[in-house]
Amino acid sequence: MSENLENTAKSYFDHKIPVVTVKQKKPLVEWAHWQTKPQTAAEFEALPWSEADGFAVICGARLDSGLYIGAVDYDVKNVNEEAKEKGQQALKKILCTQIEQTPSGG
Repeated sequence: MSENLENTAKSYFDHKIPVVTVKQKKPLVEWAHWQTKPQTAAEFEALPWSEADGFAVICGARLDSGLYIGAVDYDVKNVNEEAKEKGQQALKKILCTQIEQTPSGG
């Protein structure tokens, strides 16, 4: 799994998005410095991929296009129908380029 995980993460890194390896949603490395300086190829390759069960991206990174990466976590479990509908309406107002499903189905 780690090779596929690393390949997927590399596609983000190739767009200048800093990547952090995680295990059970906890970072495996110190990552705060990548909020203010770019992650190098050597730093990306040195991440502990064999220990990881996932990866995170650092939001706020400026892409080559001049845009910035951000994320919205839209919860659909354990909320009432009104909250789901309000969330759907809010999402319609946001430029969305990618949607991911969580391992738990969210």
